[in-house]
Amino acid sequence: MKLDLCQDLVTLGDMPPATFFIDQKHRGSTFGMSMIDGGGNPGAILFTRAVTEGDAYPCLVSEAFLQNSALLPLPDAYLVPDLSAASLAKPTTTDLEGPGEIILSGDKRFFRCTIKREGFRYVDIESGNFSGEADEGNSIHIRMWKVMNILAVGTVREIFAFDGPTPIKL
Repeated sequence: MKLDLCQDLVTLGDMPPATFFIDQKHRGSTFGMSMIDGGGNPGAILFTRAVTEGDAYPCLVSEAFLQNSALLPLPDAYLVPDLSAASLAKPTTTDLEGPGEIILSGDKRFFRCTIKREGFRYVDIESGNFSGEADEGNSIHIRMWKVMNILAVGTVREIFAFDGPTPIKL
């Protein structure tokens, strides 16, 4: 019998940057993307949970945080921005918009993430490289998106959807 999952399990350090993955070691299934931190070390964006329960996410974590977890890489997964009016609308509250937006700034595309409780950090979506900041003022913000995966039989399946950032109370 053939299994429509052609990937071996790997650790974060063995995964190319900007690769989506699934981790089941920590509190159920976690969806993430590999990245390279500011010091050139492997790291990850966790899309479905925070480091500390109750904190905002998506968040950035170090390779050590995942403790050599066996990760299922999804090299054929890709990001689909939601270009609906709801996804492109500016928040109507005075609260600070939370992490998770895709920010289009010039020729760059970033994820806005948190790191601990130290504010926002940015990761270049295409390269997986950490970027300390993005020009949020001269940009387009996309609040909702999903990750799709191409299966071996040629079909496409949604594996994760992000329904927009949760506002951070000021």
